[in-house]
Amino acid sequence: MFILGLLLLINLHYQIILMLGVVIVGGHTLLDASEAAPGFQPSFWWDLFHHGFFAPYSFAPNHYAVIVYPFVPWAGLMMLGYCAGVFFTPAYTAGQRKKILLRTGLSMIGFFILLRFSNVYGDPFDWSNQKDGLYTFFSFLKVHKYPPSYSLFASLSGLH
Repeated sequence: MFILGLLLLINLHYQIILMLGVVIVGGHTLLDASEAAPGFQPSFWWDLFHHGFFAPYSFAPNHYAVIVYPFVPWAGLMMLGYCAGVFFTPAYTAGQRKKILLRTGLSMIGFFILLRFSNVYGDPFDWSNQKDGLYTFFSFLKVHKYPPSYSLFASLSGLH
């Protein structure tokens, strides 16, 4: 199902795919406040669009569906990766591609450091001072995969 959905997207114009990817990656974390509210109860749609709690959802007698990861945020990241493929076309020389990807990677690493250092946004768990510098560094780098966050996207794109 997931692959079928992505296959349908490649028929869209490049700019539409790019715009959807940016909106999803940049906007899905606006849902974090809802999840932090007292008494929040996740649902099928919440799992699909935001978190992925691995909970079974009944859709017919004795039939269940399980959302194992949040489809939409990861689809947004894949859309951006697909759009980055334009840098590997003949329209860009190897030198141009290297310069663009290096600048983008360094910018994303910088963004990750600023966002993570703030401890205000980007990951559900703050980093903290530990018994020594190495463990503090590990605490700083430890970001959680679920729910996907800006910190995770920045670390994936910059450090991978």
